Amino acid sequence: MRVFKTAGFVRFTRKERLAEESLRNMVREIEQGLPGSSLGGSVYKKRLARPGRGKSAGYRIIHAWSRGKILFLIEGYAKNELQNLSKRELTAVRNLAAIVLSWKDIELEILLKGKVLEELE
Repeated sequence: MRVFKTAGFVRFTRKERLAEESLRNMVREIEQGLPGSSLGGSVYKKRLARPGRGKSAGYRIIHAWSRGKILFLIEGYAKNELQNLSKRELTAVRNLAAIVLSWKDIELEILLKGKVLEELE
């Protein structure tokens, strides 16, 4: 499965100094069928622990997932900053998920070269 990070998600991981290994562990859980809470439209909210503090004091990762094919890490936030997405934010994320999940390989390669996306190795 290919895993991509949006530019906004990359900024979040840098700001919070999230280790790539934490993201890889989360992706493994998703691949094992534990994508988190469904928000509809192939969008999920997954809990990610803060180092040394656990999941309840951790982060929420919003992602779009097509089982076994592709995963887009769209947005992340600390639980203490935001409990839930607003209806407007949720609609926007669902619309974005529909778009990104429809991209073909050639489009993904162009976006990677333009640094609009980063691929998680």
